[in-house]
Amino acid sequence: MNNYYSNVYWHFVGSPEDMDWSEIYRPSDIIINGRQTKSDDTCMKILKSIIQTNKLLAKSTIRFDEFETEKFCCVTDIPIQNLKEHTKYYGNCAIGFEANTIYCSNFQPVSYIDSYYPIVNERIVDNYNQSNQYQSIPKSDVKKNNDISYKNSKSYYDKKFIKKYGQEALSFIKPTIFSTNQEDTFYREREWRKIGNFEFGPNKIASIILPENYFYEILEFLITKNIKDVPILTWELLENI
Repeated sequence: MNNYYSNVYWHFVGSPEDMDWSEIYRPSDIIINGRQTKSDDTCMKILKSIIQTNKLLAKSTIRFDEFETEKFCCVTDIPIQNLKEHTKYYGNCAIGFEANTIYCSNFQPVSYIDSYYPIVNERIVDNYNQSNQYQSIPKSDVKKNNDISYKNSKSYYDKKFIKKYGQEALSFIKPTIFSTNQEDTFYREREWRKIGNFEFGPNKIASIILPENYFYEILEFLITKNIKDVPILTWELLENI
């Protein structure tokens, strides 16, 4: 396997409850203010539900001003050797699907854009400060009678984008910060999304990854559902390879 994309696309089941993804621009934002990923027990319940129903539910949306994307579900194209670092944001259980299953199921790769895009005439952010963090001008200060005109505002160009490309296109766009610090950018996650639920057959599960102490529980569950030949991996195993 090459080292820059995966032949298995992964869905993590443990991101914190009640996330407003419209306010999240980098992985480290996910667990700020005391947010915690779902417990391993909760992740196991969700994982079993996905396997039993053969379905990933579309639950996520992102707002762009007054516009909101359609609900979508998602997977990530990350090589297996890099998966462990994502557990602190998305929980300790993941289910994988073969790449061709994703390609044939109306998933599309996400387009990542600067969280303060667009850059038109004047950029509505200051230059990077010394800590390399963007400093934005509050929306309340972007008015027609200010030095920065309304037509240079993010809101104005978001609306023009909506008018031209429609709500569906927004479902495949993710604002982020571009940074060399992996905790500050979603770009490295290589997300793919599908509008609506993802329904799959039991033979389409490529693999499952979970903590070692849940190995026999998920094995027994698969046996009871007559699901065979699904490799079960553990984080402990991967760390020792």
